[in-house]
Amino acid sequence: MWEVVGETVPLALGVALSPLPIMAVLLLLTSPRGGTSSVMFALGRVLGVLVSVGIFVLLSERLDNSSSGSTGLASVRVVAGAALVVLGLKKILGQRAREGEPKLPGWMASVQDMSPARAFGVAVLLSLTNPKEILFNLSAGVTVGGADVSSGSSISVMVVYTVLGCLTVLIPVLANVAAKERMRSPLASMQHWLERNNALVMGVVLIVLGALVVSGGLADLA
Repeated sequence: MWEVVGETVPLALGVALSPLPIMAVLLLLTSPRGGTSSVMFALGRVLGVLVSVGIFVLLSERLDNSSSGSTGLASVRVVAGAALVVLGLKKILGQRAREGEPKLPGWMASVQDMSPARAFGVAVLLSLTNPKEILFNLSAGVTVGGADVSSGSSISVMVVYTVLGCLTVLIPVLANVAAKERMRSPLASMQHWLERNNALVMGVVLIVLGALVVSGGLADLA
């Protein structure tokens, strides 16, 4: 089981560094009424990632049981890894082409006024529909679904993957609960830095992890 965990850790890192959930939770935490909403956002984030990777694990297990299962799963990994590399290059090249202050998505303007229920729903939606995260979760699901481990071990790997992938949301929320006033300034600084540098950071992460996924898939095909 731990060998499978080790294979999914880099992918969980990619999910953890996904900028939109981090920026959303930082905006919530720096808002006057964001305490409860940020907690609900974190819970929605965990549920969304767990459901996403769980779906791909189930699909991969079914494919693995077919006659050409192993080859099919390896091919999926190669394609997913290549897509991650392409997205990473687009991120970096797009950042270079833009000038001036980076702009946040339009929906981010309303994040600080979100109710707890809406924050939960937005977190789930972000985790299920973000293309980059879908590729990471797909790669992780293929890895777990194609591994020769028990159902209990697969669930354990999914839980570890989900927790690691959600740490960048969970840690700020827990820190804010423990020391709200002391964390306000560091969280605001982190938010500003991420707004300026998220494209470059995410681009590099996508390229590196995409290359790892491709190499793993090619090794399985060999």
